[in-house]
Amino acid sequence: MDKSNMCRICLSEDNELRIVVNYHLQQIYKRLTKTPLELEDDKPMLVCYICHGRLSNCYRLRRDCIQSDQLFTQILNGQI
Repeated sequence: MDKSNMCRICLSEDNELRIVVNYHLQQIYKRLTKTPLELEDDKPMLVCYICHGRLSNCYRLRRDCIQSDQLFTQILNGQI
């Protein structure tokens, strides 16, 4: 099995692959899987465009939740 053209998440070989170089996406992957994306582990650093989008959505959801929580805290503290 050639891992060099395989999605790290869904194992697809048929979709357009992208390297995961974005720090935020790497951190989301690590939080979801408890496994860091590292070049040294011989596993692919590639994800298909579908999984890349899914990771991006997770990142945006986490960011939005944090921002909303901070805003609610400010509202409840009378700062806004």
